[in-house]
Amino acid sequence: MLFASNLGAAGDPAWYRNLVAHPDVTVEVGGERIAGRAATASGAERQRLFDAWVARFPSTAEHRTRTAREIPMVIVRIEDADTSAAP
Repeated sequence: MLFASNLGAAGDPAWYRNLVAHPDVTVEVGGERIAGRAATASGAERQRLFDAWVARFPSTAEHRTRTAREIPMVIVRIEDADTSAAP
């Protein structure tokens, strides 16, 4: 999951707008490349993810007090794993 807070700025971060426009992504974890698709959570799912994020990173709770916009929570759903090592 990703937290698109932009430190509480009025606008969404550029990387988030890029994910919305181009949701197919590659995530690298420990040298492994994993294909996925990013999606913005909404409703109860978004709130659950937001609460989990803030529980893990308490200092980020302040970000929502700096902006009127709803801070997007992004989920990356794994589509396929490429077990080759990253360059």
